[in-house]
Amino acid sequence: MDDKLRKYFEENRSHFDSDEPSEKVWNQIESGLGHKKNADQKQPFFWKAAAVILFAVSGLLLMERQWGGKGLNENQARVIISDEFQEAKGFYASLIEQKKDELQELADENPRIVQDFGHDLRELDSLYVILEEEYKVTKNEKIVDALIDNLKIRIKVLNSQINIMEQINQEKRNNDEYNI
Repeated sequence: MDDKLRKYFEENRSHFDSDEPSEKVWNQIESGLGHKKNADQKQPFFWKAAAVILFAVSGLLLMERQWGGKGLNENQARVIISDEFQEAKGFYASLIEQKKDELQELADENPRIVQDFGHDLRELDSLYVILEEEYKVTKNEKIVDALIDNLKIRIKVLNSQINIMEQINQEKRNNDEYNI
């Protein structure tokens, strides 16, 4: 089939070469090209921007791999950990104080029970002091995690103590209402 088509074009080439489209056809072609050009100009910019970002990220990853990924020196990392720890410590300490105040309000009705609860918190306090001293010496990130876990445990203990006190107080109120 290819040969027949080629043969036809060769035999009739003079007819194809002699005819030219009118001026109107050329104007329509030109006007159509102008619209596509504007629409296509937006797309290459996007691809250029994507390529630049890809090369930048690739370069950064290559540099990180080349130099072993040590973006921060140890002192900078310790300062960041220390700052984050101080922020977390302040947050949890204020939350612990709120819980202690709430427990104290509930304790006015049963002071002996609150004294028993204090034992758990004192143990956590002493463990916290030991961990804090260890952190001052080693600056180990795992100790920071243990310190934060200690603060979280204190909050859980206080929450459970508050729940127990609320239950005791509720039972006491129910008994008082029943006796009346």
